[in-house]
Amino acid sequence: MLLGRLAVDRRFQRQRLGQRMLLRAMSQVEHVSCNIGIHALVLDVLDNEARAWYLGQDLGIQPLPDQPDRLFVPVSYIRQLDLGPLGSRL
Repeated sequence: MLLGRLAVDRRFQRQRLGQRMLLRAMSQVEHVSCNIGIHALVLDVLDNEARAWYLGQDLGIQPLPDQPDRLFVPVSYIRQLDLGPLGSRL
C-alpha cells in the first residue's frame, strides 16, 4: 500500500505529530492486510530530510534498492510492533 505523502505543518513540527500519524497509518495497513493481500507499506519521500526522518524512526523502514525516493516497511514487521487496533494506544 502506498502512502504518497505524510507531512506536518512547520508550525506544528517537533511535537511528534508526524510519528503519531505514521504509526496510525502503519496500524491501519496492518489491520487492512488481514482482509486483503498487502505485503508492505510503501512511502514516497519528498527529499533527503524526509528520507532521513523516516529512516531515523526505528520502525523497520528500509529503502528500496533501486528507487532511492521510495521506502518500505513489511507488514510482517508492522505486526511485530503490536500497535493495537487502528493505533488506539497512540
